[in-house]
Amino acid sequence: MAIDPQNMQEVESVAKKWSQIDFEHLQRNLNEEVQAVGVRESQCRVARQQLIAESKNYYEHADKQSRKAASPLIRAFQKEYDRAIERAKAAEADLIFVCRTFTAVCGKKNFYQ
Repeated sequence: MAIDPQNMQEVESVAKKWSQIDFEHLQRNLNEEVQAVGVRESQCRVARQQLIAESKNYYEHADKQSRKAASPLIRAFQKEYDRAIERAKAAEADLIFVCRTFTAVCGKKNFYQ
């Protein structure tokens, strides 16, 4: 079976680009992103506590009719906020997993040279 020169050129091109990737820079960026995720999680916890405090404050100071009217809206907002946080955490975790896997496998670029 003969090797197609076009395929060989494509493989060489991929190998050349592969060798040009700065994996240390990629790893630094990944580490910075992991730290940023931690900061965002802390900010979300603070924001969630503020949302709860503001809701409690509203319930304490609003009349019964207003509370009854606003209660479904406040609960829906809190639930959507929680779902948005869950989606963000899942997306961040998946991105970090992919990047860590990529740097772990791809960091061995000397193997491919």
